[in-house]
Amino acid sequence: MQRTGLPVAATVWCVLLTACIGDPAGPGGAPGGPPPIDPAPSVASAAGDAALSQATGRWGYIGRDGAFQIDPIYATASVFSGELAAASIDEREGYIDRAGLDVIEPRYLNAGPFTEGRAMVTIGARVGFVDTEGRLIISDRYDDGRSFSEGRAAVSLEGSWGYIDIDGKEVIAHRYRAARSYSGGLAAVQEEDGWRFIDASGGPVGGSRYADCGDFQGGFAPVQPVADGPWGFIDAGGAMIIEPRFTSAKGFSEGLAPVAEGYTWGFIDGTGAVVVAPRFLSARGFAEGLAYVSDGGLGRYIDRSGALVIMGPFQSGGDFHDGLARIRVDNFWGYIDPSGQFAVKPQFSDAGDFSAGVAPVYLPFNARYIGRLGNESFIPDPAGARVEITATELSGFSDPDMATAYLERRQPMFESCYRKYLPRCKDLDGAITLRMEATPGTATRTVTVTESTLESGGLKRCCIDRLAHGTPGPGAAGADGAWADVSVRFHYEGR
Repeated sequence: MQRTGLPVAATVWCVLLTACIGDPAGPGGAPGGPPPIDPAPSVASAAGDAALSQATGRWGYIGRDGAFQIDPIYATASVFSGELAAASIDEREGYIDRAGLDVIEPRYLNAGPFTEGRAMVTIGARVGFVDTEGRLIISDRYDDGRSFSEGRAAVSLEGSWGYIDIDGKEVIAHRYRAARSYSGGLAAVQEEDGWRFIDASGGPVGGSRYADCGDFQGGFAPVQPVADGPWGFIDAGGAMIIEPRFTSAKGFSEGLAPVAEGYTWGFIDGTGAVVVAPRFLSARGFAEGLAYVSDGGLGRYIDRSGALVIMGPFQSGGDFHDGLARIRVDNFWGYIDPSGQFAVKPQFSDAGDFSAGVAPVYLPFNARYIGRLGNESFIPDPAGARVEITATELSGFSDPDMATAYLERRQPMFESCYRKYLPRCKDLDGAITLRMEATPGTATRTVTVTESTLESGGLKRCCIDRLAHGTPGPGAAGADGAWADVSVRFHYEGR
């Protein structure tokens, strides 16, 4: 029906209210970190293969100002790799984009990060690899695997490890007891008599075997020639460049490597010269010019000269990413900048690294927050029983078609939210309804859409079309028959 004479600015509001009671998160956890002598933070890094998880509460994503960019509704969440991040509402993981929309629907037991256009996923008891559109490019026939690096992925088949390319073609036969990812053109593999390095074709590098080793970083790899013996460093040709003399050692980053002498850690350069004398109980590698070290349980950050530049003290700390580092103070996580100032005050029970401006954080159900999703703000009930999502005012719609266009643009977000919140609402053991109210002038019309209608794709047909293009209610129209204003309310409720 054609309508004319709408005021210059019509307003659309969107309000979302959903049951959001607690439930245990599905299985999951942080991936393995640095060697045990240096305890790693409890969350995944950008290169980790596992999504973050917690038993209570939910994960969401914040921006550099601490405001939520994606509301905390996830049982598990991972750091963004590119434009996608693995996340789950309940038992299955899928992938979301930076707007919080489902890009690859949740259907995997585990979903790894995207590297080189591929992500490893677990389907049943096997793993395969998908592309960014969710297509299974490499079939799920492997027992285990690792993310792609330098065009290769280590995969296990019937207990033996080998390597495939991004198309799934076997490029190095399955003949190893264990295999790690390629780094610097080389990969560490374990044979019957120890670890060694191979090149991109699978050819051996050097003739030595090692009791243990790390990956190549900065042209060097830490190696332990004899079990329980000292560590040294080899170059890409397999030559021992820095003779074994350290109790433990980690890879080079930004030209320096953490090494332990006895029970204390310091740093050496590529010649083996000591740059920062061993005096810390633990140390992480340098990132963006700073390294996290701890002494007596108190964490701080040093520069390349070993000077303490961020005094803390912190209970735990991570590397700097995107100019921010996560730190834990009084059992809560926040973020600091390179000057040591809080960019985001400690307020989260767990947190991940920033990647391109966003970071996953864990929010208990009894916490309050204000976040963002497009133009919508999110405010949960203090008791954690419900989450109310209220939009800021959107103005500038000069005709009904503009208002309709807005609703249609936001339709994927509404439907995505419905799919995400539906399992939470069902915890109330009642019917699920979505009520949309249009208030033209003084009259209100309510459209109730059932769960089955929404799941059959009827959101636009039953709600948007009827509200934005429907006939104004009695008393709503002006003298010329136009709507005085438009207000749309979305309401999720479990009863």
